[in-house]
Amino acid sequence: MTDYLLPCANISWQNNTPYAKDFNDIYWSREVGVQEKTHVFLTAGQLTKRWDQLHSRSYFTIAELGFGFGLNFLLTVDAWRKSGAQGILHFISFEQHPVSVTDLKRLQELLPSTLVDELLDVYPQPFHGRHVIWFGDNIRLTLIFDNALTSMRALTAGVDAWYVDGFSPKNNESLWNKRVFGQLFRLSRQGATLTTYSVAGAVRRELSNAGFTIMRVPGFGRKREMLSATKTGHWQPASYPHKRVAILGKGVAGAFLNEALAKRNLSVAVIDDDDSTSKRVSQLAIYPSLAINAEHRYRFSLSAFAYTTRHNPYFHQSGLTIKPKDQRESDRWQRIVRQFPNTFVEETESGIYFPEAGWLASRQMTDEVASQQSTVDSVQRVGDTWQLRNQSKIVTTADIVIFATGARQAPVSMPSLINIIPGLALSISLDSAVDQVHSGKTTIYPEHAGLHTVSGIYDKDLTTPSKKHVQTLLSNIHEEHKLVTSAVGLRAATRDRLPLCGMMPDWLTLEDQPGLYLLQGLGSHGGTTSRLCAEHIANLITGEPFALDRPMQRALAPIRFQLRDSSNTRTLITPSIS
Repeated sequence: MTDYLLPCANISWQNNTPYAKDFNDIYWSREVGVQEKTHVFLTAGQLTKRWDQLHSRSYFTIAELGFGFGLNFLLTVDAWRKSGAQGILHFISFEQHPVSVTDLKRLQELLPSTLVDELLDVYPQPFHGRHVIWFGDNIRLTLIFDNALTSMRALTAGVDAWYVDGFSPKNNESLWNKRVFGQLFRLSRQGATLTTYSVAGAVRRELSNAGFTIMRVPGFGRKREMLSATKTGHWQPASYPHKRVAILGKGVAGAFLNEALAKRNLSVAVIDDDDSTSKRVSQLAIYPSLAINAEHRYRFSLSAFAYTTRHNPYFHQSGLTIKPKDQRESDRWQRIVRQFPNTFVEETESGIYFPEAGWLASRQMTDEVASQQSTVDSVQRVGDTWQLRNQSKIVTTADIVIFATGARQAPVSMPSLINIIPGLALSISLDSAVDQVHSGKTTIYPEHAGLHTVSGIYDKDLTTPSKKHVQTLLSNIHEEHKLVTSAVGLRAATRDRLPLCGMMPDWLTLEDQPGLYLLQGLGSHGGTTSRLCAEHIANLITGEPFALDRPMQRALAPIRFQLRDSSNTRTLITPSIS
């Protein structure tokens, strides 16, 4: 069974040098760590020279074996920023033994404290899986806490430069072997570089057998030589053409899609009929979906939760308490809580408390998205573009259309993949403020814009807020209160309770339709998962390294139900990046 957490690295300190007890090796050379790593990875890879060739819709991908203290990453961040490079820097790093925050703080003895503080501010808990983290608007770190070989096999990316920095080959055979080297080659773009301090014969031989051209180049300090390798072919910057994107829907999915695409310098038009659930419900709970067993979908939820809460001006970290409805649910939560540190989740007298959780100001977020108010009743392919029409009138044309229509049917022919669940939401004033989200039979949120949101009744026959439903919901509020407004919101959920996120197929042939994407069926955790799903769709459009691994891409693909339900033998293949 996979655990939620990985054990932290077992480190002892020798003056200012960290020593990995499990690998009988140091993380960097004494006194010259910064200079050595700069020489081996940035200088030998000729990175700044290559960055000069980037433009606003380019991206450069570095992948690293062994994140360690993040020293290579921070040196690369510093060099990237000083170079003034355009486009996006993707940095992917694999680490099976995460360094603890306590040890990581000592990196300030080597680097400017502001740079280390920036990493500490977003450094994740040692949760097994992917952590997608932005450093400003043009640097994305994908930090993968897992076995490197397993993770590389699940990776969709085209790598421009490899940093191979996983301790000594004789002490860490899990990284220095032909299967890993084969994955290095598979994931490399034409002309990609690889640098490493090791010149061991076995390393040279296996890299060559994998397909790399090997060269010995001057090393650093006492080490006379190091290795530089390349993949055959002429290197050119990875980039994507200018595209016109139309997003149908201005709920949380549409808003997060707009945010993700804004980073990519694409022309985006958001089209909405001004009737989304986010317009009627002003607050959404943000917390991870967890189970006793750390299955892939729950590790995805942890990753999505962290992604949504980082650098998000609409997220409010108030804390969130779940009140189990019965003893069976309480027992289940107790088994879950025991797997996590108290700083992440703990059992209290009030229930199950998530101190890092909170709520999303969903109405505020969607209201601030610039949009064109219109109904779209058909989307048609005309030549190389898509026409979005309202009856006979063309609303807009686009190269790419993303359906983020929430509980409403997308204006194309497609099977019914979602169930619509109406829910009641109230806005009330309270004499005594609520300081966190409380979720039980009724969910009540902290004050926002002078009011508290209350929700909790979900009924398939609910069409308008009846007096009976309103009173039932209010009966669970024990503080003095006054009802201000009531509304019915619509929740769209799939039968496996995972979003529909990916390319839109032709539902008869099951072949992908160029330029059509779907983000729908977000369910009860849509506020938590939609931001990472939006990032994945942006990656699909641009060809950048994918935020989601291959198993999760398959789990979210809109076509999954047709493949499961029919005798169609087509295998769902995720695209490779070259």
